[in-house]
Formats: sequence, structure tokens, C-alpha cells
Amino acid sequence: MVDLWEPYSEIKKLDASEIFGNELGEYQVSIALMEIRPTTIESTITDISKLKFVNNNETKTFLTAKRNEEHASGRYLLEKILKHWDVFLDLSQIEIKREENTRRPFLSWIEGTYQGKKLPNFSISHSNGIAIVALCSSNYSIGIDVEPLSQIRSEGLMEFMSGGNELMKIRDYWNNQINDRHSLLNHVWTIKESCMKTLGVGMGINPINLNIPEKVLANFPIEKSNFQLEYSGEIIDVFNNSLELKDQYSLSIAIRKKKTAELPQLNQAERDMLDSLNKSDANVGCSNN
Repeated sequence: MVDLWEPYSEIKKLDASEIFGNELGEYQVSIALMEIRPTTIESTITDISKLKFVNNNETKTFLTAKRNEEHASGRYLLEKILKHWDVFLDLSQIEIKREENTRRPFLSWIEGTYQGKKLPNFSISHSNGIAIVALCSSNYSIGIDVEPLSQIRSEGLMEFMSGGNELMKIRDYWNNQINDRHSLLNHVWTIKESCMKTLGVGMGINPINLNIPEKVLANFPIEKSNFQLEYSGEIIDVFNNSLELKDQYSLSIAIRKKKTAELPQLNQAERDMLDSLNKSDANVGCSNN
């Protein structure tokens, strides 16, 4: 008999105001994290089918306990943070769907249900035993990435993720700051990764084309920095910080305003329900007859 999955740690909610400052109100960002259960190649894969937001067809493809634990922790964390986001939200009527072209996950009302509420957008990251989830207003798209600053990076990563003056600046830092070279690469990489997530394309674009502004490059290292980055007409607000846990991590959150075409649309069942409610409301009130 397969053991049922259980959370490995308690959930820690981060103070988003320390990251976003006065802009928090507009973005409505909420962030929480938890530790992921350590595994080995001998660890058994637990049953996560009872967890909310877990797709059993998807989990059948998980070949390792590590992947299973990461997925379970992220989905469990998403469920819990949603309950804090809106205590009146009926999670039994919500599911995760994936965008057809990019496979990006998003929250959706289950067909046939509709509460008249806009659902937040979310992003999940996990690395080195940590799972972290960020929610934001439905009007925005968010991407979050976390990496341990001590993560060893190869020199080749520089040319994979950067070009031009950005690459020269990073290479110069790499050659002259030997004790801190990996920390810098992890900060840059989390920035690029979070931006690709908020754009909804994952590794579908070349990270070289996500250019860190000159004014940011002029103040290396970029351990804590807030700035705007432009890509293909999109303006992305980037918030990069260090996170002190059992180790020190680079935390990057990228957020952008959604275009009208990207905003969630009602499905047919929701439109029919809304139409019936409007007709019902039309009969309420004073009559001139």
C-alpha cells in the first residue's frame, strides 16, 4: 500500500510589503513558502492524488520521489495561500488548467460553476528543498524564482543568459570577485527566470533578450534591486532580493500588467449563468405597469 503524502513543514508567509513597498496594494501580491521533504534515489513515491489541484494524469509521469515531493508541496502551498487570499473562496469549484500553447497553469472555475469573482494568478518555484508560491491580482501576470546563492554555476551559463555589455559586466565580476561569482550568477539567473515566467513562455524565449538595464548593471552586485525591464513591448517590474532561510537564497519576482486579450474570459456555462442572473435581477424593483 502506497503511503499518503503529508506536508514536511509548516507554511511561512512572507511580508510582501518588505519587497514591494507602496506598490503592493496595486499588485495584491501574497507569498508563502515551505520546506520540501528530502528524498534519495531509494525513496518511494507517495500518493498525492488526494491533494487539491493535483492532476492524476500528470502525476503518473513522475518517475522520482523528488519530483513528486516538489509538485505536491507546490500544490499544497497554493491551496493554503488561496484560503488566506479569500476566506470565502470555495476551492471545490476551482481547478487548474493549462494554456494550450505554453502549458502555463492558471486557476479557473470548474465548468458549470461561477461565483462572479476574478481568480488570482499564481507562480510556483522550488529549489534546494524550498517550495514558494506567489499570488497576484487577476489584472497582472506574476513569475517567481528562488535559487540558493551558494549554487555552483558554470562559466558557460554567462553566455547562455547574457550578451553585449551585460555579459561583459558579468564576466568582469566573475574574474575579479572569485568568492562571490556564483552568488552573482544566481541573482541574474533568478531575475531572468522570473521574467520568463511572467511572460508565460518558460524557456520559450532566449534569456539573452531579457536585458538588465544599464543603471542596474552599473551597481553590481544586484543583491537587492527593484527595476523595470522591457521585452518586446512588455514592461516588467522586477523585484530581486536575498532570502534568509536555512541557507541564503536569491528571490526574484517579476510582474507585468496583462493585456486585454490575456484577461480571463467567461466560458459558455458561466455566460449562461450570468445571463440568467441578469434576467432575474431585471424583474426586481419598481414597475411602471
